[in-house]
Amino acid sequence: MFAVTKEYIEHNIIADIDKKSVLIPNQKDTHLAAITEPKDIKQLLIDINLIGEKLKSDISTIFIFKLIPYVFVRSENIRLMCWDDINLEKGVWEIPKEKMKMKVDFVCPLPKQAIDILKQIEPFSRHRSRFVFPSRYKNDRGVSGAALSDTLNKLGYQNKHTFHGFRSMFSTIAHELYKEHGFYSDIIESCLAHKEKNKVKAAYNRESKYKYFDEKKELIQWYADWLDNLKNT
Repeated sequence: MFAVTKEYIEHNIIADIDKKSVLIPNQKDTHLAAITEPKDIKQLLIDINLIGEKLKSDISTIFIFKLIPYVFVRSENIRLMCWDDINLEKGVWEIPKEKMKMKVDFVCPLPKQAIDILKQIEPFSRHRSRFVFPSRYKNDRGVSGAALSDTLNKLGYQNKHTFHGFRSMFSTIAHELYKEHGFYSDIIESCLAHKEKNKVKAAYNRESKYKYFDEKKELIQWYADWLDNLKNT
């Protein structure tokens, strides 16, 4: 754990091993913990805004948690987010396929709230690192996954909400409230960079990275506004 804490290594893979599964095959699907009820989401957002005050975290960790509810990408994508991939004027974050789990280029529309957050951290990180959220120990590294998990645990969310849970949070709310925003599953899944599960459909629909961009932009802005309204009421 010392090596993880000091970010000599990014993750302790031994901690991920399910001891039982080494001896006994485990056929059950595992779902990472996620908060999806509005009242609990509201409290989570309030707690996130107090990370700097409560935990005295470094600025990268503080701002990464401010941003993640609005973009809900995978941990690796936001930890290794680079200034060169972002266009704040256009409100676009282009993630090359090499950094994506599905190995497909992805374009993430940035809601107004996300753009404001990135502009706030820009003076603190852009001059010293290519990463938006550099490690407090080394400028040529992004924040470690262990640092993010540790922050959530210290906030009291161990076994309640994981960093990946922000993706589940968006998916649940977007699907449940589809009548409010007017977008169906294809657009919601596209916002999450999920691959088409139907192989035949996928073969005939070679997706451009800008496919559904306008729809995704509108949905993501709706969700960002929904989060703000929830937090402030």
